[in-house]
Amino acid sequence: MVIDGRSTENYRPALLDMAVAENKRKISETEERLAAFRDRKAAEDAKAAAEAQRQLEREQGLRLSRDAFVKEKMEAGFSKKVAEELYSKCDQDRDGEVNHQDIGWLVSDTLATLDQVKATYQKGIQREAEEVSWSEDWKAEVSKLLKKRGFKEEEEGLKYHTTNASGEEIAIKEILKDKTATLESKYFPISLHLEASNVTVADCDDKGLGQLVDTFLAWDKDGDGTVSADELKDVLQHVNPKFTEVTLAKMMGEIDVNGDGVIDIQEFVSWLSGENLKKKKMKKKAKEEQDAKICFTLHRKRSDEAKDQKKLDAFMSAMSSDVKDFCIASLGIWFF
Repeated sequence: MVIDGRSTENYRPALLDMAVAENKRKISETEERLAAFRDRKAAEDAKAAAEAQRQLEREQGLRLSRDAFVKEKMEAGFSKKVAEELYSKCDQDRDGEVNHQDIGWLVSDTLATLDQVKATYQKGIQREAEEVSWSEDWKAEVSKLLKKRGFKEEEEGLKYHTTNASGEEIAIKEILKDKTATLESKYFPISLHLEASNVTVADCDDKGLGQLVDTFLAWDKDGDGTVSADELKDVLQHVNPKFTEVTLAKMMGEIDVNGDGVIDIQEFVSWLSGENLKKKKMKKKAKEEQDAKICFTLHRKRSDEAKDQKKLDAFMSAMSSDVKDFCIASLGIWFF
């Protein structure tokens, strides 16, 4: 071919190379787009399969949302705050759900033994911190609080620490050990954060007492005032599904001190406070004061429940009848 008097023969190889290169480029782009499409499709399929698996786990009760997890733990008698803390430990990937593997890891780490279970219940009942104001005897006040909660200030590795109003850590253990050490008044008030191995009713504020009773009521599924072996078994299954009949029998025997086959609220409190393991039993007056606090809190809870169910009049009538029968039988007082 001749264009403008010039032959194109000299351009043909170059044009052919350009055409081949363009064709290869288009093929390469097509292959890249196809590979990207396959990758997206594979990712979408994997995502759909994972979601289908999660949905199946939800239907089988093997995957729980945050609200469902917290509700389940509260039904087992844990406080809301403790239930939320357990969920935070469990949901490591922060996807808003936990599956049976997540729960298995949590149980193995936090709720594997009866002592761990007991300590976890205690966390929802005991006071989180005691505030100490400055005075000449502030050391004595701190020591008194520690002693009251079962601590010995000279022990190592105790689970308590102190912060000032700014949230800064204070080396309170070292200061208590060193008789010459002091702390300026500008650092007060200080907060003594405690995590005692046992918690007594005397340590509980109204909120703690309320939670203590709530825990017992959560165990007492049929509301008859006691926890049977079957009810305790149901609780333990919600706490740790791996607990066996042997574990159930051990826990029942540990709490049911009088051996009547059921757990009453006094036995429950004694177990949670560690009082049932002490050789030196609580003094009669202290025991009476403890029982009175528990009974008052339990009565208030039952009264609130009756009010919510619009059965308050019937509840008060029944309580009045019970008190009358008690007074006649125990105190010889007659009502006319």
